[in-house]
Amino acid sequence: MKKLILLSILTLSGIFGSRSYGQTIPEGSNQILVRIFEAWSGAETSEIILSYGNQQSERIRLERASPKNWEYNTNKINEVLTNIMNAGFEIETSNMSGEAWRISTYIFKKKD
Repeated sequence: MKKLILLSILTLSGIFGSRSYGQTIPEGSNQILVRIFEAWSGAETSEIILSYGNQQSERIRLERASPKNWEYNTNKINEVLTNIMNAGFEIETSNMSGEAWRISTYIFKKKD
């Protein structure tokens, strides 16, 4: 079921690509909260925030959401989610909301 949810999210988002963006998951992390903020207005910047717990987090910059940046952002989001899964995590839940901002939230748990 969880794989189906993730596959649906990736497919519906049109996420493809295979570039590396250098995120490092701290040893001992058992849960990762991923929040993707996509700005649809003015000079706002979009970004991915990865929260590993214990006050450890990482920010990955995205381009402002617009048709010319969709492919670039989609590839970057795909790479981040793929790196997390390749590090032994599986998706626990996800959510998307927003109007002026699209905010996607994913929670990954370490596989047993």
